Amino acid sequence: MSKFSALRLVGGAAAGQAVSLLAYPLLTRIFSPGELGALAVYSSALGMVAVVASFRFEQAIPLPRVSTAANALLLVSLSIAAGLALLIAGLLLFWPNPLAFAGAPPVVAAILPLGVFLAAAYQALSMYALRHRQYGRLGMTRATQSLAAAAAQIGGGLAGLGVSALVVGHILGQSAGSVSLGIAAVRSAPRTRMSLSRVWAVIKRYHRFASVGVPSAVLNTAGLLLPAILIAGAYDPAAAGYFSLAVLVLSAPVQLVGRSNAQVFYAEASRVDTRAKAHAMLARTTRLLFFMAVFPTIALIFAAPILFEIVFGAAWAESGQFATILAGAYMLALVSAPASQVFLMVEKQGLSFVLNVFKLVVAIVSFGLLPRLGVASAGAVTAYAAGLAVYYVLVLALAYRLLSTRDGEGI
Repeated sequence: MSKFSALRLVGGAAAGQAVSLLAYPLLTRIFSPGELGALAVYSSALGMVAVVASFRFEQAIPLPRVSTAANALLLVSLSIAAGLALLIAGLLLFWPNPLAFAGAPPVVAAILPLGVFLAAAYQALSMYALRHRQYGRLGMTRATQSLAAAAAQIGGGLAGLGVSALVVGHILGQSAGSVSLGIAAVRSAPRTRMSLSRVWAVIKRYHRFASVGVPSAVLNTAGLLLPAILIAGAYDPAAAGYFSLAVLVLSAPVQLVGRSNAQVFYAEASRVDTRAKAHAMLARTTRLLFFMAVFPTIALIFAAPILFEIVFGAAWAESGQFATILAGAYMLALVSAPASQVFLMVEKQGLSFVLNVFKLVVAIVSFGLLPRLGVASAGAVTAYAAGLAVYYVLVLALAYRLLSTRDGEGI
């Protein structure tokens, strides 16, 4: 994997994460923990739907050797996402505000279909950009998304729009990235006629991304995003806000460094001709990520409670306690990010599905069962962090094993 490839993608992602993190000390002083908890519930619901809005066909876009097949996959991904968004809009006619328990106004649920489509479109167009190695352009969209979202949220908050400002900012951030990538995709796509037979051929070829990948992705995403929804229901929206701020800070390096390296690893390792080469590439990337993460994680474990109170305000001290508990698990999330792509590369979605069942069970037990037994929020977060750490260790071990078997076998 080219260091410059990762740096171009990481550079834009770094700018985006910097904007988001710099905005949050303002947001935590403009909005209450309950309002940010409502945003966390909305974004979690959106994320769980958006990740499968294209039936996971977007994940196959970098794989075909022929460009027309990749174009067909992009068309399939966007079409399915548009259909699902329309279906959600229809369902909202019968259930106008499914997020009312988190204190979200009806307008938040009303714009959920648009958010789903824009998020799914960004995922599909991102994979198309990765196929064409447009790392710099993709990195720039990350920065644009964060800037648009932060500006809208801060401006709307100062205008007194409350939760609506947070959600509209989230939507604007998604659209900012999707539009620019869409224009680039139209310009780079070859002018060839797309027939129904070609579309059906790629659907059949990559059907396992939908048949196995969708359930696995739902479980994987739910294991990470469902906690905010469960916490809001089991405790209150403020507790969800505390938890979500801790996760936001801890996941910043995962999104910045881990996700960017994972995407570049997926694009580059998909092109090698043996699993041995992919194994060596994974080993180098994992080792680098570990040494980048271990010492900052140790420092954060001890300093998080004080840092959160200073940076985000005295009202957010509980978030710092949650960050101390979760820091080790999120370090493993960073280190294992490239390894998580191996299951897609070798088309072992079934194994990924089993792992994600485990992660979902961890979330449900931690935030669904333990609160009913009288466990306080800190105890539930501790149980979740332990289970999450076990999950990421298993991801690493199994990914290495998959790439170690039959070294001469091609990807």
